[in-house]
Amino acid sequence: MSDEKASFLHAALFNGNGVAKKLIVALVLFSAVITTLITAAELYADYRSDLAQIDRSIEFIGKSYLPALTDAVWVADSEQVQTQLEGLLRLPDIEYIGIVVDDNARWSAGKSVSQRIVSAEIPLVRAHRGQALTIGSVRVAASVDGVIERLWRRLLVTLISNAVKTLLVAGFMLLVFQYLVTRHLTRIAAFVRRIDPAAPRGEQVQLDRPASGRWRPDILDAVTTSINGLSSSLGVAVAGLRRSDERLRALTRESTAFIYELDRQGRITFANRTYPSLTHEQVEGSLLTDWFPPDFRPRIGQAVADTFDQAAPQRMEFTIPDPVGQPRAYVMSIMPLVRDGVTSAAVLTALDISDQKASELAIRELNSSLEARVQERTAQLRLAMERAESASRAKSEFLSHMSHELRTPLNAVLGFAQIIEISDPTPKQLTWAGEIRRAGDHLLQMIEELLDLARIEVGKIGIKLEVLDLVLIIDEAVAILKPQIAARRLELTRECEGGNAWVMADRLRLRQVLVNLLSNAVKYNREQGKIVVRCEQRDDRIRVSIADSGMGLTPEQLAKLFQPFERLGAERGSVEGTGIGLALSKQLVELMGATLGANSVVGEGTVFWIELPQADGATVAAPPETLARPPMQELSCDVLYIEDMVSNIELIAAFLAPYPNIRLRTALSGDSGLAMAHQRRPDIVLLDIHLPGMDGYQILHALRSDMQFRETLVIALSADAMPHDVQRGLRAGFDRYLPKPINLHGLLDTIDEVLRARTVRPS
Repeated sequence: MSDEKASFLHAALFNGNGVAKKLIVALVLFSAVITTLITAAELYADYRSDLAQIDRSIEFIGKSYLPALTDAVWVADSEQVQTQLEGLLRLPDIEYIGIVVDDNARWSAGKSVSQRIVSAEIPLVRAHRGQALTIGSVRVAASVDGVIERLWRRLLVTLISNAVKTLLVAGFMLLVFQYLVTRHLTRIAAFVRRIDPAAPRGEQVQLDRPASGRWRPDILDAVTTSINGLSSSLGVAVAGLRRSDERLRALTRESTAFIYELDRQGRITFANRTYPSLTHEQVEGSLLTDWFPPDFRPRIGQAVADTFDQAAPQRMEFTIPDPVGQPRAYVMSIMPLVRDGVTSAAVLTALDISDQKASELAIRELNSSLEARVQERTAQLRLAMERAESASRAKSEFLSHMSHELRTPLNAVLGFAQIIEISDPTPKQLTWAGEIRRAGDHLLQMIEELLDLARIEVGKIGIKLEVLDLVLIIDEAVAILKPQIAARRLELTRECEGGNAWVMADRLRLRQVLVNLLSNAVKYNREQGKIVVRCEQRDDRIRVSIADSGMGLTPEQLAKLFQPFERLGAERGSVEGTGIGLALSKQLVELMGATLGANSVVGEGTVFWIELPQADGATVAAPPETLARPPMQELSCDVLYIEDMVSNIELIAAFLAPYPNIRLRTALSGDSGLAMAHQRRPDIVLLDIHLPGMDGYQILHALRSDMQFRETLVIALSADAMPHDVQRGLRAGFDRYLPKPINLHGLLDTIDEVLRARTVRPS
């Protein structure tokens, strides 16, 4: 055998052919499994065939030899019987046969030695004188062990032959794989190891095989083509990388930062720039620590070591002298370069921040100056805010005080006007009382509007939105102004359908705005003029408009229409007003999420309109059922009124005089009032807030602290009518809080209401 062939066989069978070996092992294992399964199936079929052959032999004995054996046994021909039995031993796998007569083995041939046998016993029947006589039986035993031994021999022969065939096929496959695949792959691997990236165009791999042929190109051709393309592309890529590297180095040299590459020992392997007095040759190859002062070198060396050991970036700031001795500040970072999980190098970047530090110092000094100025300005603003808050509190206190001072005399004015109206007055007296009521109500309305405007400005007015029937609210507003409409002989037309105009608004404030707009339509209308109230659907909103037939407004007047205290020249005429009604209405409408506006034509009239969010009328809750109230004449209670103003006491006494079952006692101070309450416990205490000595809250506390007054009802009657005054009173424990001036019929209703509530209160 030549050396080339020997080398080929050695490579095919032993060296560099692991893939082929794995393929052969897989082939051998697969062949072994398949051969084993097929052989097992064949042997099992042979086993069943041999067992069937034993059954046929026993059946053959019963059919062919049984008559002759029966005759020989009948005549007791021992020689004939023995000859026939020994002849039957030649049947396949029969190892024992015997004749049993009277339970004794009289003749036999062979010996049963197998552990696994198939046995049978066949009766010997002889016909004698018309009867069938059983003269004995034939016992047969066939060996199953023999069958199994033959199967084992057959299995051994099959396995050996298949193993030889498989090994021959495997060897042949190894040689074929070596010839067709492995030797070419070996050459390709050697070529790849020899590729030189520096070559402008890479070397081309050539395989020892024809350039073309049947079933070509194949996978080896594809691999060869790919590697040749890779070799060429690699040369081009390396050239591009070199150009990029040169460009990168040029760019980094122009950088103001120092960019160094370090190895594990802290040696500089690349430097983009140096100080003007140094060259790259002096820096590259030196230790980084050599360029730092001695007392700073351990810190730098530790930072480099930590970068490599921890594979984590390090950052620090420091100040060192430059080559001419001037201190310079730097910020430095050291970043690890990790390849395959190992830190192979580190990149140091140091940036001179001396100018930045100087700027920061200047900024800090400027900030310190600014902070002082800001603190001074903040103190001034805080003082101004405190003054503004003090002014706001003073304004609120002034409004509250003015409200109290104005309501106190109005209580007597309006109260006694009501007394005159219910005291069987003459027609002239009734007219005078009506004028007093009208003037007092007008003054009270101006006070309320002024206070509402002030509450809106400080954000202390509450709005409760609910689903309302707009037509019902319009009817309520019209009813309030019906006397004024009749007095001026105006014609009012309402173009609204009841039950279809559901809006989301505050009931009290919406009615207040409508009353205000209707009042303007009455005051600024012509005698016997017209007022038209119209409702219109506009997308998801409903517009209610109030049109009058007055003189109208100019565009200049419309622009000032909703400004507070602006009366547009009406102050020079006879029309009453303060000029805050429309300003207040606009702000109330906007608080409800609606819109208020106006259109006017000089000489024809003015139209005020409100656009309100439409609501679903199905969500309106049913009004609670009210119980029928008994006649006021049936009210029976003991009332104690504590008030320091005699006119207010006389007013309440005069009003309650027609009700004999309401027993009124009065006191001018808290001490005397408490003494009277202890003498006889009252059902209701009417209590003023501002009293000499003890005020109303102290008296209320004294009453609530005494168990004997647990059922006594306490109602506040006070000129402190601001919303926070009412809330404070209710929180303090008053059952009701009625602001002055008192509506006397409303007071009577309140007395009836609290008495009825007490009668149904659970014990």
